[in-house]
Amino acid sequence: MKYKAECTWGDGPDVLLVMEDRGLKNYFDLTSKEAKELANQLLMASSVAEEMDRSVIEYFDTHEQ
Repeated sequence: MKYKAECTWGDGPDVLLVMEDRGLKNYFDLTSKEAKELANQLLMASSVAEEMDRSVIEYFDTHEQ
């Protein structure tokens, strides 16, 4: 998946988010507040996923037979 975000202040809402997957593009107009909320949620979710990865690796490192 490819994604791009750019400032569109003055041309519409504040941020344009474009997500492309298998040739299909989806466009999302976001206010600056919505963009910040989405960015925070993405950062939190990626941190949880990284922690889960570390936990699984640590488990298998300590429980190898």
